[in-house]
Formats: sequence, structure tokens, C-alpha cells
Amino acid sequence: MKHIVRLSILIALISLVAIPSPALAAGISLCPTSAPVGADVNIQGNGFPKGATIEILWDNIQLTSVHSDPYGTFDVDITVPSASPGTHTIAASVPQAALASATFTVLETPEYRLTINTPGDGTTTGAGTYDEATVVDISATPDADWEFHNWTGDICTVANPDSAETTITMNGDYTITANFRLKAKIGAKIGAKIGAKIGAKIGAKIEAKIGAKIAAKIGAKIGAKIGAKIGAKIGAKIGAKIGAKIGAKIGAKIGAKIGAKIGEGETEEEIEAEIEAELESGEWDDEIDAEIDAELESAELDAEIDAEIEAELASYLQLIVECPEKAKIGDTVTIRVIDENDNPVPGADVTLTMPDRTSITFTSDENGLVQLAVDKPGTISVTAAKEGYFDSEEAYLLVSKGASWLWWLLLLLAIIPILLWLRRKKRINK
Repeated sequence: MKHIVRLSILIALISLVAIPSPALAAGISLCPTSAPVGADVNIQGNGFPKGATIEILWDNIQLTSVHSDPYGTFDVDITVPSASPGTHTIAASVPQAALASATFTVLETPEYRLTINTPGDGTTTGAGTYDEATVVDISATPDADWEFHNWTGDICTVANPDSAETTITMNGDYTITANFRLKAKIGAKIGAKIGAKIGAKIGAKIEAKIGAKIAAKIGAKIGAKIGAKIGAKIGAKIGAKIGAKIGAKIGAKIGAKIGAKIGEGETEEEIEAEIEAELESGEWDDEIDAEIDAELESAELDAEIDAEIEAELASYLQLIVECPEKAKIGDTVTIRVIDENDNPVPGADVTLTMPDRTSITFTSDENGLVQLAVDKPGTISVTAAKEGYFDSEEAYLLVSKGASWLWWLLLLLAIIPILLWLRRKKRINK
């Protein structure tokens, strides 16, 4: 029996040695499984012979090779080669030992548009349509009397925004600008810039003078209040025009001075600093004042002012106030505001000056009406005013106390004796 047991154990041991253990199947995984040409792909494999040389194939064409580790695994990165969009096969092969494959999809490569703007005088190269991640050479060449300043816009991938010749990496649709600036005509450039500043300053200064001149000219004719309004309006309009004219003239002189001083290497900061220094120096104030006075005394300006006044007055209508001449305490009075064409005027300011000299202002309704309950005796003056109309003349409302109940009682007591006397006389005559 012992011999039989020993024989069985021996047979089992021989079986374990003779029968090989099943080998693990080789396999690979891809990350990602789809991408455009030029993208990186990670390949991980397992189940390969340890220490073996593994060939990485793209559609049966070898891209690279890698060695498996003692556990039969590997990890390698490849770049998607130039291939048509669609499905392709990536394989890991150990000749006559193991083969594993996986499907990879090549995507369309994105295309992006590069647009280059060129303010100023100059030319550029590099605009066009490119595949994603393409590094594009760009250049900017100035014309005579101009120089390249910098690149602006979508410049996050521009290698050097201050260089006329540089590169840009296309990771999206980009619009960039090649900025050129004048070299030999700096004075004219500054003159235009400073002229606008001086013009605004002069316009504000001359506006008040012209407005006062107009107000004095027409105030007696149409009333000081409206004269001042029209004067301010026309003064602002003509003042701005004269300010721009004088500003351009003085600005050209200052621009020439600053341009000669700065030369060809000016920056915006330098120009601004020079302009502010000139404006604050007071050097030009006398010349500006002389130019203003000359403009104010010109016959041409008088003619322009007269034309503006006539045009403005032509649009004005006369306001008229209609109200009863008399009323009694306790009455509700209706006041009507109309224009010279008998049209109701809504939104007019109706001012009532009471007998005690206090004033109350109402606004006329959509029918030009204002209603007032009078509670004090005396004379009330009524006027109306509205933008775009001549003020109305004063109208007057006389408010009386009216007859009280005591007055009526006294009157009745006075009449009764007369009636009794007449009755008695009538009896006597009979």
C-alpha cells in the first residue's frame, strides 16, 4: 500500500513539471485613441516576454522599438505620423513570440486664420491659413519716413512683439496689428493732437464771452431770461467752432516746436509730457487771447451770430395765459396756457404771485390747464414760461371776499321795516 501512495505522489510531481503554466496574452492600450497628425500618443503593453525587444508598428511600418521590463510590460510615447484622417492600426510585436494591436483614429487637423492689420504706411508678410501649432514667420517693413513700432492684438504667442521680424504659433484664429509711426513728420502729428486740446480749452473760454454778447444784443428785444438762454446756446456752438480754428493754428506752432525737440525716437509718454509742459507754461496764453479778441471783433462773427439768432427766434412761439379777471374766495379758478396759434401748451411752468408776494408754480396738464382754489383776497399775477417759447405777459386775477351770511342778515333786517311800511301805507290808502 505504501508503494502505491509513493507512486501516486511521484506521478503527480512529474505531471506538474511536464505541463507548462498557461502564458498571459499580450495586449496594448492607447491614450488617447484619437488625435490629429502630430499629436502625442502613449502606448502601454503587458503580457510580453520579459526583456524582449518590442517593435511598435503603424499600419505594419515600424515607428520605434522598446524593451519590456522583468514583468513583461512596457510604456512608450509616439507621435502620430503624417496620415490620412480615419482608422489606423498600432501594433506591438515581438517577432515569433507575441503580437498585440489596437485601433487608432486620425482626426482632421484644425486650421486657423492669421489676419494682419497695418495702420500707417508699411507692408507685412505672414497672413494666411495654417494648421494648428504651426510656427509662422511674420515681418513688418515700413515705408519711407515711417518706422516699425510694435505688434499688438492677439500677441500671446508672438515671440517678440517689439521686433519687426518674429514668429507666431497658431493655436487659434488670430488678428494682429503691425503698428508704424512717422519719423520725419512728428511735428504735424503733435500739432493735430495738441490742437484738439487747445481748441476745447479755447471753446470753453470764448463760449461765455459770445453768450454774453448775444444776450446783451437780444435781451432787450425778447427778455433777459430768454436772451441768456439763446446766448448760451449759440455761444456754445460758435465758441466750439472758433476754439477749433484757433486750436489748430496754435497747435501747429506748438507741434512744430515739440517735434523739432523730440526728433525721431518719440514715444507717446514723451509727447504727452511735452504737451502738458507747453500748455502749463503760459507762453501761449497771450497769443490765444489775441486770437480770441480778433475773432470776437470780426464782422464775419457778427454776421454769423445774427444768422444764428434769427434761426433760433424763428422757432419760438409766444405763450399766452388765459384766466378770469375776477373770482371770490372759495372759487376754483381754471387757468389756460396756449400759444399764439391758440394751441394748448402742456408742461408749461405757470407761476402765481400771491397778494403777499409769495410765489407758487404749477405745471400745465396735457390740455394746457391749471386749476387753483383761491382762499385769500387780493390781486394774483399769473405768468407762464417754457423752453422754446417766449414768456407770456402777466395776467391778473382779482379775488374778493364775497358776501358773508352776516352781511345778508343785516340786509334782510334793513329790508323788513321797508316792506312793513309799504304794506301799512297801502292799507291806509285803501
